[in-house]
Amino acid sequence: MFFSAQVTDDGYGVCYCLNGENTIFMHVSTKKSCADTDPDVFLNTFVSSMEDMFALADQDKGKAKAE
Repeated sequence: MFFSAQVTDDGYGVCYCLNGENTIFMHVSTKKSCADTDPDVFLNTFVSSMEDMFALADQDKGKAKAE
């Protein structure tokens, strides 16, 4: 497991653990006193980005099988 606490008052801390080929456990932290950070938005953006990358990888797998 890897962890990094936010190092600045307006930063993020991220803890993640790769569990097999299809699972990532993740925890995001921020300081409540910072109005500019939102761990829910950060995590949702990360998940959305990963889903986009997986979809692209699946498209490439389909193309490789067709060739």
